[in-house]
Amino acid sequence: MLYIMSHNLKGIIPLFSAVSLILISIVVISFKDYVLSYQHYFGILLVIISIILFLKKKKVYIYVFGFTLLLGTLNLIDIFYLKVTFGVGFFNLNPIFLALLLILFTSHKEELKQLFPKREFNSKDLAKQEKRKKYLIEMYEQKFISKTETELKIIVNDTSKYVVEAKIASENILRTKYL
Repeated sequence: MLYIMSHNLKGIIPLFSAVSLILISIVVISFKDYVLSYQHYFGILLVIISIILFLKKKKVYIYVFGFTLLLGTLNLIDIFYLKVTFGVGFFNLNPIFLALLLILFTSHKEELKQLFPKREFNSKDLAKQEKRKKYLIEMYEQKFISKTETELKIIVNDTSKYVVEAKIASENILRTKYL
């Protein structure tokens, strides 16, 4: 029971933070001469929709609120009266939304794993990979056939930056040509 309550509390942290930022903005705007833009109104609307979905359909909430936070990270919407961004040129990111998005991802890991399940390799996939590997080895063998024994040993060396298939091809050539 305690685990379920703590899990639900972790899941509400980013939504509660967003609502807090909206409330702070409303209070500040009431006493200062700040004006909300269409980005603020759209952001507030999406957060309200997320609150409703949190109460009614939690699975849909994760997607909608995640999308909301992504839009905010890309600076397309806003919920805070101050514009906080960083970036290069016209590409700016909002660190507030980015932090909330990361918190959402970490607090809903299990739901996201269901969204993006780990792919299992079947025998067809493995056969395809093996065929590709054989093709690459043959290609490297043709490419390296004219190399000297010393050059081939350099390729085979563990510290060389050659791909595995190139090392295997060099080993094959060394075995057939110089033994």
